[in-house]
Amino acid sequence: MSNKRQQLLDLFLNPKSAIQVYRAVVKSIDDHNRCTVTLFGSDLEVDNVTLVAEEDGSEWIKLRPRVGSVVLVGAVNNEVSDMYLVQYGELDGGEILCGNTLINFDKDQVNLVNGSSSVALSASEISISQDQTEISLSNNLVSITNGSVTLKELFDDLTSLLQNFKVVTAQGPSTALFPDTLASLTALKSKYPLLLS
Repeated sequence: MSNKRQQLLDLFLNPKSAIQVYRAVVKSIDDHNRCTVTLFGSDLEVDNVTLVAEEDGSEWIKLRPRVGSVVLVGAVNNEVSDMYLVQYGELDGGEILCGNTLINFDKDQVNLVNGSSSVALSASEISISQDQTEISLSNNLVSITNGSVTLKELFDDLTSLLQNFKVVTAQGPSTALFPDTLASLTALKSKYPLLLS
């Protein structure tokens, strides 16, 4: 940072308080939890404004402000080199890590992960998974999968088995299901695909 710019910033910031808070507009965000802002009432552009309290922490709350949105920035000991976001006007997303639980979110979806368990939520789908088991709600249908087996496939196999079921009697093998039994199986076979995918 140029010396003249630093002097201008030092004049702009009031050195009487340990932490000064200023309104600013977000100009850009980098991949290192930092952003660049322009302070209100000036043309001063400040970069390296931190988005998190502790950059190397093992747990965190990282909120991503929307570029162009109004934020409040704080300057610890009025040092331009130690500025951070205090309050957000609009967000594009964020991430929270607490212990083994990680939550990511943006305007379209929320994802929660804890070990081998996860939940994903969007406007069109909800899915819950743990190890090989997954439950999904999408397009008004439910899908339950465990490894390579789905509940719908299980019902398909069961109804096919029942439709072709034969019983050996003293008079020989049965030839077909009674019409009422066949009608019940046909009704079942038409109902569960409305629920399961």
